Amino acid sequence: MGIPTTQPLLKSVLAGVIDTVGGTQLINMIKSIKTHGAVTVCGMVASSDLHVSLFPFILRGITMFGISSQNLRAQERITLWNLIANQYSVPELSQMVTVIKLNQLEEYIEKILQGGIKGRIVIDLW
Repeated sequence: MGIPTTQPLLKSVLAGVIDTVGGTQLINMIKSIKTHGAVTVCGMVASSDLHVSLFPFILRGITMFGISSQNLRAQERITLWNLIANQYSVPELSQMVTVIKLNQLEEYIEKILQGGIKGRIVIDLW
């Protein structure tokens, strides 16, 4: 989803999105949301700009929510983190993530560049 497209809509394949990246990836995901789907945005690693037409919002009736966790009281954060860790946990998540040590980073960069990695890499700094 990282390649920019000029099409106002893409094939609707996503029911919802939680985006931490922003930029082109977010734009393409917005264009791919199914009717009455939702997009949540909590980061802007790639970009804080959003250059997208209104077509997905109007024609598919999607909604975009901004997540601003720093405005929550500590107890609300604790409640939400407990829900995410327990009730809303995804059992398959461990199959989507590879945890590596910092000294393995160069090796895994090569694997990523060769297309040999699926899922996400988490670097354990401790």
